[in-house]
Amino acid sequence: MQSSQKSGYDVAQRAAQMLRGEVIDLFAQIERAVSTVLVHAAALPEYKALRPALPHLMGQKLERLRKLMSEAGPLKSRISGVAPLVEKLASFEDLRHFMAHGTVEVALKQDGEPIYIFRMICDPDGKTDPTLTLTRPEAQSRRARLADITKALASKLEATTDGKGKQPK
Repeated sequence: MQSSQKSGYDVAQRAAQMLRGEVIDLFAQIERAVSTVLVHAAALPEYKALRPALPHLMGQKLERLRKLMSEAGPLKSRISGVAPLVEKLASFEDLRHFMAHGTVEVALKQDGEPIYIFRMICDPDGKTDPTLTLTRPEAQSRRARLADITKALASKLEATTDGKGKQPK
């Protein structure tokens, strides 16, 4: 490999790793915001019937949030605008799995444009194609859309509990 190709490859490899980290971080922000609402809800008598009080996995937390949105109680009106954002976030679930449970390889096109190839290490349900291939613009577009959803959803969830785990006055 020539020096400029190696350099281009190294830059592309770092960019792919940065993408992974950014996507994982965006989901961590959502998980923190959802967890804050769930902890708050678990302390309210109106939601005592929801068990387990604090689900562990991200999918379980989102499912619990959906349940809270459908249950009568003090949080229902405060989280009503959350549902469309949760549904938009659901379309990124495969991307999250690839970033968190996969490896990444980089290939360079003839023109030097990188292609990111994510390979799933473990697919518990066996339903997901084990490979996700993205061009740099596709990857950047997905990350940007996810960032927009994350910002909006985290903001709405934090407003639910005033960002402190307490219901605003």
